[in-house]
Amino acid sequence: MVWGMQDGAQTRGRGEVRREVRGDFRGEVRGQFRGGSPLTGVRGLVLGWCLWLLGSWGSTLSIAATVPAVRWMVYASMLGMLLIWPTYRLCLGPMALRYPGQPPTLGADARAVLLDWLALNAVLQAVLWPLKLSADWTPGQTLWLVGAMAGWSLVTGVVIVLGRAGGSLRRFLAMLACVLLVFGEPIVSAVWGLATPGQLSPIGPIWVLTQPPTLFESVRQIDLVTMVLTVGVAGVVGWAMVGLWILLAPRVPVGR
Repeated sequence: MVWGMQDGAQTRGRGEVRREVRGDFRGEVRGQFRGGSPLTGVRGLVLGWCLWLLGSWGSTLSIAATVPAVRWMVYASMLGMLLIWPTYRLCLGPMALRYPGQPPTLGADARAVLLDWLALNAVLQAVLWPLKLSADWTPGQTLWLVGAMAGWSLVTGVVIVLGRAGGSLRRFLAMLACVLLVFGEPIVSAVWGLATPGQLSPIGPIWVLTQPPTLFESVRQIDLVTMVLTVGVAGVVGWAMVGLWILLAPRVPVGR
């Protein structure tokens, strides 16, 4: 009788343990998908990025001339990296970019956004270098174009991280900053007629960098090179400041 009661208790104990383990496992899996699904992670971003580039290429099929078609492809890539990417990331909730089991902190967001930047620029190489063959750019011209896209998108990544660290107002201001980064200088020049360097926005430098090689070699390249390097250094300094912020306050929560 005693042995039977002990066996029954052990059986019930094992059953309860199995149910508890299954419940914890299911809860963990649900938490992972609730926090960061494949569509909100870097895999979903890369898929959307490839579809954006494919659609941009399709829109150039009706353009007969090579230079306008190539230039439109580059500008469409620029809009995807500097406007569509921040719009998508700033609209996601605080749990969307965390790794499974991690709280929504600034450090987790910064790592996710930096991985975004690496993935976007890696995929972009498969677009820019084949365009070099069509447009007959020089290797140096193509490298500076790659550097320009990487530099301005690096600055955009800093804005995304800072915007996601706050609430709705900060996210709106971050998105406004991304829009002004692209269109601010052209709007000031067109509306108020003020003389601007023409290189604070990526529109001007990319226009010069996508010219035929003969025209590109005839322009003053030192100003263009200086601007691309300045933007790249600004992006590196911005990320260094974000890293310092994370080290000083590693548990800074992401705003809701």
